[in-house]
Amino acid sequence: MLAGSVAMASGPAFALDDPSGRRAAGSDAACYANPSEATCDNTDPEVSGCGKDAFTVSQAYLWHHTEGGTPTVQENAVVELRYSPHCGTNWSKVRVFDGAASVQVHLCRDGFNTCTDLYTVYGSTLAFSDQLYARNVTATAYGACCWGNGAGPAWAEVSG
Repeated sequence: MLAGSVAMASGPAFALDDPSGRRAAGSDAACYANPSEATCDNTDPEVSGCGKDAFTVSQAYLWHHTEGGTPTVQENAVVELRYSPHCGTNWSKVRVFDGAASVQVHLCRDGFNTCTDLYTVYGSTLAFSDQLYARNVTATAYGACCWGNGAGPAWAEVSG
């Protein structure tokens, strides 16, 4: 893990990363024209056009946890696993409903074999990860937010 990272017991590990946010968009439109791992992995779902037909596959509220991993306090925030039927891609989206927070998003396909970069958006109510082509494999969306009160971040993961 990177220096300054936060590990959550029995859950995913999130690390604070570059506050500048997302990478610059490249040839993301190629994903929409010809969906595949080669054209879609690590592209922006909105810039590529894949967000046009996307829907939420599953979602979960983010929870603070004990050191043993037991959920304790629910945050008013959710992580969503998004899917585009046209592109066959998934991505993670986190929404915070009560005020702005530091939000982190991350997506993996087929376990932890292939994952997007972890994005941290500071002072936001919304964040989403890059997408991965996952037409016939399981994808897992991870989200974290709401550090404070010495409780560590609230986090959740959803698969589909």
